Amino acid sequence: MAVKSSGSLSITTDIVGEFGGTVPHSISEYYSGGSLVPAGANPILPSSGAISFSDFYGTTSAIVVNIVNNSYTDGDGSTVNLDMNVELNLATVADGFSTQSSGKHLAPFQFEIDSDTVFNNSISMGAQFADLKIINSGIIAGRGGDGANSPTTFQIGQSNTALGEEGNHAIKLDHDADLVTIENTSVGQIAGGGGGGRTKIVQSSKSGLFVRVGPGGGGGWNGGNGGNAFIHIFGNHGRGPTTVPGGVGTVVTSRTSATLGGNGSVQSHTVGSPSSTPTVTAGQGGYYGGGHGDMQRVLDGGSDVFGVATSAGGGGGGGPWSSNNGNGADGSGGEASGFFIGRGDHPFSGGSFTFSSANGNSVKKTGTITTLTYVGSTTQYYGTRDT
Repeated sequence: MAVKSSGSLSITTDIVGEFGGTVPHSISEYYSGGSLVPAGANPILPSSGAISFSDFYGTTSAIVVNIVNNSYTDGDGSTVNLDMNVELNLATVADGFSTQSSGKHLAPFQFEIDSDTVFNNSISMGAQFADLKIINSGIIAGRGGDGANSPTTFQIGQSNTALGEEGNHAIKLDHDADLVTIENTSVGQIAGGGGGGRTKIVQSSKSGLFVRVGPGGGGGWNGGNGGNAFIHIFGNHGRGPTTVPGGVGTVVTSRTSATLGGNGSVQSHTVGSPSSTPTVTAGQGGYYGGGHGDMQRVLDGGSDVFGVATSAGGGGGGGPWSSNNGNGADGSGGEASGFFIGRGDHPFSGGSFTFSSANGNSVKKTGTITTLTYVGSTTQYYGTRDT
């Protein structure tokens, strides 16, 4: 907390209490930019020359940004509203309080995120920091990866598979820093997005009939869209290339929200009276991972008697952390793996093997962080936490 803004000041109680130091204490220990007082955090405090007690009114050992219900008060006193659906760039926020020096914030920054705040599209550093601390009591989540769209071409001798998108990381330590501290409180949640499911296209022919068909992969938790299915039938009674749309993913918006992703669509084409009517279930939208699509072919009499059906993947949901963790919707539901939230399920040759692209990290480090420290709850991270 900052030094009080009025009244008498005590070097021991007020100044040392805020900035620390060793006895014997002297006011000359506390120049801005010295070993005890961070440069940039207190622009009014002199860095040399005359210094007095009155210079310390309102000074602080760190710049604290309190984010309450996705809003905070900027350095000029104005209220700034933050869109939960837009990636939060911490450097952009910090620029409203201090000036960067050669692309680096020298002043220590502490971002405190309250329990009513949700960022469902990641948080990133955006610039270098000398000392950055994030105290999270809210929800920080990376977006889910889209399920794979069925390929539209087939190559003999190849796998003819398509991978879903990887989930996005929740906290992106994407720049260098001397010190980063992440404190997740007992109610804080930090989760990487679910990975999208993969898919495969197959090709079959019989007596003048030529069929190319593939289902869609399921979308990952937190907004991953279901993958599109595809069907193309050549020959008599054929059908031109048709894309079958996947379900739309939904995102987490609050601690108690439970929004299902959209269901995928189904496309079928039957001619004559095949021995059985191909039936597939749409990929169901899940609270977590979206369900995979499916496909079925009944090629009895060539181009005059056949049936083909396929379905697209369901969208990943915006389910909260609850006892339902990992459950998809009924039918071709999604699934979760271990402590990860919602991986999109997938079809492979019409099956339902549980494979999807990688989930996003809870914390991903790509910058050089000299010291990275975690404080508080270690159980409320969903996804790999870099060290």
